[in-house]
Amino acid sequence: MTNEFKEQIITAFYELAMQRGFARVEMTEVCRQLNLEPEALSQLYPDREALVEDCVMKFFENIDKQISPLLADSQLDTLSKWNRITTVVSKNLEQISLEQTLEFQQHFPELWEKVNVERKKRIGAYERLFAQGIREGVFRPYPPRLIVRLYFLALQECSSTAWLRYDKLTLADSLKKMQRLLLYGLLSPKLIK
Repeated sequence: MTNEFKEQIITAFYELAMQRGFARVEMTEVCRQLNLEPEALSQLYPDREALVEDCVMKFFENIDKQISPLLADSQLDTLSKWNRITTVVSKNLEQISLEQTLEFQQHFPELWEKVNVERKKRIGAYERLFAQGIREGVFRPYPPRLIVRLYFLALQECSSTAWLRYDKLTLADSLKKMQRLLLYGLLSPKLIK
């Protein structure tokens, strides 16, 4: 089976999941949509969870492809990079509703933990960006590792089932709200308007 074929399966499943939720899409629907024998699909994906996991990883890969050029852009200052990165993440999260998030957390708790692990990997890479911002006087001189850890913990809490139910926000809106709270607490007083 080719990577292109695998991409078609992931895309078909993801599109159905965005309409109805990951737990409601049957593997037979994917087969029907792609004119595929169930045995061929089960060779690649023995169960729905394996396919959902690949969808999650594809989601992260797409975000990574958009963020990597921003991190590498030497023409952008630290604050612009940070704002653009959070905009990219928010825009990607806008396609996921509150109901879809809660459904995912309920039906795929192990995969939700994997989401947190993947987030943590990426947020850890932002430590260098915070260090650069401190050197430039954009951020207050707190240890970058502490800032990243606090950011991750806040992100984890703002995307938890309890918080989303309480605040009734989508993941994207919750991220934006948390971002404003944390960022304006980190900016140097000279940059706060």
